[in-house]
Amino acid sequence: MPIELKFLGVGQTLAQLREMQDRLTNWEPIGKDIHAHLIFRQKQLFKSEGRSEGITWPDYGGEPRYGALKQALVDQGKLQGMDRLRFKGGPRERLYPSLTQQKHPEHVWSIKGTQIRFGTKVPYAFKHDEGAGYNMFGEAIPQRRIAVLSDRNVERLRQLIAVWIVRGKRSR
Repeated sequence: MPIELKFLGVGQTLAQLREMQDRLTNWEPIGKDIHAHLIFRQKQLFKSEGRSEGITWPDYGGEPRYGALKQALVDQGKLQGMDRLRFKGGPRERLYPSLTQQKHPEHVWSIKGTQIRFGTKVPYAFKHDEGAGYNMFGEAIPQRRIAVLSDRNVERLRQLIAVWIVRGKRSR
């Protein structure tokens, strides 16, 4: 298979470099792809209880009273499992949907140029992410990182952006 080299000339090369420069400073056209990537990563983070990003969320061993309450709600059929940071099936679950549903009222997403904002407006989210404060029983809230991307997933995000910058095409 022969290799074909195409010389564009100075004019065309400069035009392509200007287009790349514009794409370098404006990721808005691939905002949907970036947003989808971040939502997918959050779903995997919760499903794996942190392991997808190279961490493991602590179990309820340090929160025995909270763990017992949650187990009682599962036993009564009011919740669908003991998943950490989830109130699965409960009418008041906020954290997970706010990070995984674009249209959730507490979901945060914006992109302007190369500035990306992704997260949640749920006021207690930072307590779980940082391991700060106490639950309703006075038990220390352990750190369960939610604002995290593994090196591998940061690289995937970089690749998505690099394809845009170099080729001017969305990745999907």
